[in-house]
Amino acid sequence: MTPAIRQAKIANIIRQRDHVTVNELAEALNISRETIRRDLAELARVGKVQKFHGGASLPMVTGEGHFHDRMGKNVAAKVRIAATAVKLISPNETILIDTGSTTLYFAE
Repeated sequence: MTPAIRQAKIANIIRQRDHVTVNELAEALNISRETIRRDLAELARVGKVQKFHGGASLPMVTGEGHFHDRMGKNVAAKVRIAATAVKLISPNETILIDTGSTTLYFAE
């Protein structure tokens, strides 16, 4: 099995289970723990997993994520926020709106 295929299988197992130990991966793939550790190091280097002592998990998401993805989350709450905020604006007032998925609902 090539390293790329093996690492893809490891990443897939971690996606299915959220977190997994080196021993579990070694048993599941019938591969040495040393090979699993090297593969986890490479997967962590490219950001596909987050290593912890004895295993790995899905990487922690930092930041807000992609704008398109955020537009589809919590839509009902964003619409309610926008509807409430609109009532606070009077005719002939000027407002500044920063970028964001909730503010886009407000601007619309």
